[in-house]
Amino acid sequence: LITSDEPPTLHLVLTPARRLRSAADARTRRSPSPWRPRVSHVLIVESAAKARTLQRYLGGDWAVVATGGHVETLPNDRKAHGKDASKAFWANRAGELPSPPWVWTDRGEDAVNAILEKAGDDPTFWIATDPDREGEFIAWSLKRRLEEHGPTHRVTFQEVTEEAVRAAVAEPRDVDDRMVSSALVRKFLDRLVGFRTSKMANGIVPGRGNSMGRVQTPTLGFVVDRELEREAHVPIPYFEVRAAAEGVDVSVRFHEPDDPDAWRDGADKVHPTRTFDADLAEGALETLSAAGEVVLTEVRSGKSSRRPAAPFSTDALLQAAGSRFSWSPRKTSALASQLYEAGHITYIRTDSTRLADSAVEKARAIGGEVWGDDHLGPSSAGASAAGGPVQDAHEAIRPTRLEVEEAPLDDDDARRLYRLVRAQTLASQMAPSQTASRRIRAACAELDRPLTGSVSWRTFAGWEAAYQEFL
Repeated sequence: LITSDEPPTLHLVLTPARRLRSAADARTRRSPSPWRPRVSHVLIVESAAKARTLQRYLGGDWAVVATGGHVETLPNDRKAHGKDASKAFWANRAGELPSPPWVWTDRGEDAVNAILEKAGDDPTFWIATDPDREGEFIAWSLKRRLEEHGPTHRVTFQEVTEEAVRAAVAEPRDVDDRMVSSALVRKFLDRLVGFRTSKMANGIVPGRGNSMGRVQTPTLGFVVDRELEREAHVPIPYFEVRAAAEGVDVSVRFHEPDDPDAWRDGADKVHPTRTFDADLAEGALETLSAAGEVVLTEVRSGKSSRRPAAPFSTDALLQAAGSRFSWSPRKTSALASQLYEAGHITYIRTDSTRLADSAVEKARAIGGEVWGDDHLGPSSAGASAAGGPVQDAHEAIRPTRLEVEEAPLDDDDARRLYRLVRAQTLASQMAPSQTASRRIRAACAELDRPLTGSVSWRTFAGWEAAYQEFL
C-alpha cells in the first residue's frame, strides 16, 4: 500500500520454497504442507519411540525422524522388479562384493520423503541408526539418498540420554564400510541360501510364509542331528531310595565308584545313589520304612562361595528372563527395546560383558551405600566378547542411570526386566556370597548300605543382597 503521506510499505505473503531434487525424488516425493515447519538439523533413527524420546532432548532447530527400519532391500518381486528379482547377485568377480540394484522397502520411500519434508533449505542430516551391522547398512542407504540434499554425518550412541546424543553429535564419523560389507554379505547369504530353502520349507511345513535364511538353515541341521541322536539313545533305567530325617534329605548309597555294578550315565560317570537292581532298591525301601529312623554316623563341615555373574550380554539376558519369568525371547527382546528406546538401559545387542568406567564407579558407590563396603568385590570393568570384536563396540546391557530403582513405565513386565538388569549390574561389582555346609553320613540298623546327604546355609550375602528378588 502506497500513500502520499507515508513511506512505501510492502506487504508480502511468503510460501516455503521447494528445493530442486533429482527426477527420481521428484516423482516419489509427497506434496508438502504449505506451512510445514523447517529445521536445520534432522536426526534420523529407526524407532518412533526412540525418536519421541530424543526430540525432548534437542532444541527447536532439530527434528528427529524415524525410518521404521530398512529403507532399501534387494529386488524380490518379479512383477514389480522384473528380472532383477531373480538375478544371482552373488555371481561376481572373486575378491569383490556384488553391486546389485536396490529398491525401496514397503515404508522406505515414505520414510525418506518424511525426512526431506522436515529439512530446511540448508539442512544437515545426522544418521543415528542403531550401532550394529544392520544399523550401519541403513545409514549407508540413507547417506546415498540424502547427501545430494545436504551434509550427512553418521553418529552412534549406546544409550538414549541427552548426554549421550549430544556427545555423539559433537563427534560424528563416517559410515563404517567394513560393517556395511558385513551386512551385505549377510544379505547375499540370506538370498543365496534362504530363497532356495524357503521353497522347500513351504513345501514341507503346513501354512504360508515359512522362510529360512543363513541362520535358520544351519540351525535346522543342528536340530536334525540332535533329534537323530535322541532317537538313537538307549535309556538306562535306575532306582533311587530317599528319606527325610529331621528335615534333611538323605539317599541310600548303593554303590561305590569301583563297584562293577555301579550305575553309569552316558558319559561313564558313576552315580553312587543309583542302582540297576530293582530288588536291592525295593529291599532298602522296606527296611527304612520298618526302622523309621536313621543314626547319624559322620559329619563333615565345609564352606563354599559363589561369585557374581557378569553384566548381561544379549543372550544372557534372554536366558535369564526365560528361566526366571518363562518369557519367550521375542517378549524379552520387545521389552528390552521398550526400555532402551525410553532411555532406561543401554543398547541391547551386544556380546560383551564389560562396563564403562563411569558405570563401574556408580555401581560400587550404590553398593557401598546400600549394603556396606564389605559387600563390594574387586573393581572390575568386565570382559570383552570372546574371540575379538564381535558386537564388542557396545557395553554390556545396563541401566543408563543406576540410581533409578524403578523404570517409570506403565508395563509391569518392563519394570521387572529393568529391575533384573539393574540387579545384575550392581551384583557384578559385589563380593562373592559365602555358604557353610555339612555333609552327613547315616546308618539304618537293618540296612547294609549307608545313607548320605547334605545341608547348607548362607553365612554372608555378598552379591546376593542385590539379587534377592530374583534368587
